[in-house]
Amino acid sequence: MAQTLYTHAVGGTVFVFGLYWLTAPSLRAAKAAAKVDARASDATHVAYRRSPVQYGLAPLERTPPWGRSWRAAAASAANINGGSWIGAFRLSPSAWWVIRVNGGRISTHGDAVYASEEDAQRAFAYHTQAGQPEWLNIYAPAAWGIAGAQPGDLTRLLSRSHAPRLVSALRRPLPVGLALAAVGVVGISVLLWNRAPPTGPAVVLPTVVPVPSLIPARALLDTCLPLLLRENARVVPGWSVAQTSCTPLGLTTRLSAGGATPLSTLSSFLPEAVIQGETRSAELVLSVEPPLPRPASLPLASHAWYAQTLGRLAETCRAKNTLSPPPSSGGQGWTTMTWTFSTPAPPSLWVEALGAVPNLVIDGMTLHGGTWDVKGMAYVAL
Repeated sequence: MAQTLYTHAVGGTVFVFGLYWLTAPSLRAAKAAAKVDARASDATHVAYRRSPVQYGLAPLERTPPWGRSWRAAAASAANINGGSWIGAFRLSPSAWWVIRVNGGRISTHGDAVYASEEDAQRAFAYHTQAGQPEWLNIYAPAAWGIAGAQPGDLTRLLSRSHAPRLVSALRRPLPVGLALAAVGVVGISVLLWNRAPPTGPAVVLPTVVPVPSLIPARALLDTCLPLLLRENARVVPGWSVAQTSCTPLGLTTRLSAGGATPLSTLSSFLPEAVIQGETRSAELVLSVEPPLPRPASLPLASHAWYAQTLGRLAETCRAKNTLSPPPSSGGQGWTTMTWTFSTPAPPSLWVEALGAVPNLVIDGMTLHGGTWDVKGMAYVAL
């Protein structure tokens, strides 16, 4: 099992390993999303990447000494060594780091520290097996005997100038002078709050949504999108890809055989596919490492806000979106709604914006005939 975090000093700089990375359309959006995610989790610090824009959350049990800063190791490695690659590095006898960078982006769970070499090797084998992204470079210890792998130089990948600092995800303490001045502002704010409570779509409820966990939209999009694109481009002589679907449970590809194509040809290319002779079709199911669920204690938005936000996004990419009817009132202060999003537009036009919608949960996404169908649910404030 991956550890939460690990700190490791290189050349006088302390690097932090094991952050939870997500992607955002802009730095401003990343900072806004990081605040929401930090409140929803145990994260105390965050690191930001500018190109591509990403933010990594870290639940630090202790903070850097006064005047010192800690740096994000994965961001340094991804900034120095771009492209698509995977690497395994020994930090200590009880700490092994496995990093995955896909298209320059750190994968959501691609910055992981394992307590033993066996755990790290097992995770590494999973991410380099058939059905996973094709890595341009593979870095692993020679003793692991992985074909095509080369030993990695951890020192080369960790550079202070390429590693963003971890900053507090919580409200920073004010200097004494500003703190005294803020007392008056706080008093005025309390009076204004009592006279006219602020209005807006986002509502932070004092109660916790009573479900054990949820997988945020950004996490599932980061997991499923590259797999769907790869499967849709799969080439098998005489067969065509009819549909690909991805859920937290797995990746499913449905193929159709041409009129004169012998069904047995598929077995040579995809022996694990299940062939259905009556319909001249086949189904290939691959396991997907599910994104890490997070406790569902999140700021909730109104049904009208979701309708407006998803509606605007649909207009920009010729999409059809549906939302279940507005919820009725209830004593618990929240309810759920379902939604769908269907578009022929390429993911580059909508995936980042959809993933940035707070408190949105994706149940699955499908690609068929050039159309993307996404469905899910959301918790709605009453």
